[in-house]
Amino acid sequence: MTKLKTLLEISIVSAFSFLLVVAFLTVVSGGDFLQLARVITNTCEVKND
Repeated sequence: MTKLKTLLEISIVSAFSFLLVVAFLTVVSGGDFLQLARVITNTCEVKND
């Protein structure tokens, strides 16, 4: 049960930090969410190579 709780906490923290990064990048890119999505897609494609 403790292990499951730890996993849950880790996933919540990582999801929260991911949202923080997305929000930060949105502000940096001038709120252009389409451009931000394109950048994220390109980054993911590069990582998958």
